[in-house]
Amino acid sequence: MRHCIWANGAGAVAEGPVEVDIGAGCWEQVEIEICFDPHYPLSPPRIYDRLRRWCPLDDRHLMPGGEFCLWLEHVDIPDFTDPAAFRNLLLRLLPFLRDQFVFDDLGKWPGPQWAHGRRDAYAQHLIERLALSSPADFEALWPALLGALPRSDRACPCGSRLLYGHCHRPVVLELDWVRRLPVRDELPDAVKERLLNAA
Repeated sequence: MRHCIWANGAGAVAEGPVEVDIGAGCWEQVEIEICFDPHYPLSPPRIYDRLRRWCPLDDRHLMPGGEFCLWLEHVDIPDFTDPAAFRNLLLRLLPFLRDQFVFDDLGKWPGPQWAHGRRDAYAQHLIERLALSSPADFEALWPALLGALPRSDRACPCGSRLLYGHCHRPVVLELDWVRRLPVRDELPDAVKERLLNAA
């Protein structure tokens, strides 16, 4: 791959072909572009379908401009301050590219994925992390997610009869970033919709 570092300090770019195993002993080349902004490794690189091989489409996790949607912010972005993170990113990228070819054949994404759109993706994450089974469970925990933390020695708002400190407190503390999300106020409705649709 070719590497360029901008002299004005605006970041760097790596671009070139990646060989993708598409099965049955066949390989395809995909031209990609990896853009690093000046804050890397504190901010993740952005990866693009350089030659626009595929049309942007939510269902194939390809955003306008050809950017690959490889993670959900706050949830599964690799920690790029870890020296192994870039290698792990490439190991995540290869199956993602293979799945693009599977999508070409099947017309649908072949593996696990986040719901489309930040609102629904974060709602899915909250349901999974908080182990929610009903809208009432979420309504009871929502004030804690917004910062109104119950005392650890009191009953958990979820109704489990466990002390909050031994029930949802650790997860709620991990989810403190939720209150800063631009889509925060949309999450209660999104969580309720997903729970009701799953019932």
